[in-house]
Amino acid sequence: MARDAIGETLGIRPETVGLELVVPEVAPLLDEVLEARRQRAAADAAERQALAEAARTLSEDLRLSQGDASRLLGVSQQEMSQLSRAARGSADARPRLLGPPNSSGTTRPKRQRKAPSPRPRWALAEDDV
Repeated sequence: MARDAIGETLGIRPETVGLELVVPEVAPLLDEVLEARRQRAAADAAERQALAEAARTLSEDLRLSQGDASRLLGVSQQEMSQLSRAARGSADARPRLLGPPNSSGTTRPKRQRKAPSPRPRWALAEDDV
């Protein structure tokens, strides 16, 4: 209603009119609410950024599975996937590995594995007799 009247008076379309209603008696209270909302939005953005960076570090640098990383961060696997993709886009300039790559192209050290024992770990030596 007010936008229509202003638009008609000024000869412009009503949807282009910006209108802010201020009641002097409650303006200070509303300012506090607006400031709290701004702070919450900033905190939410900081949390999203921290989660995205942690997701990228856990999945790419530390090579944790998506499931393990999502449990550590307290998010669903779908959210973890979205966070990893978002962080990957923002961290392209950052080096992924420290030091030169090895000749095989893998990033994990190769471990010598012992041959499996013929009996289960829980079995006692006396059981063999």
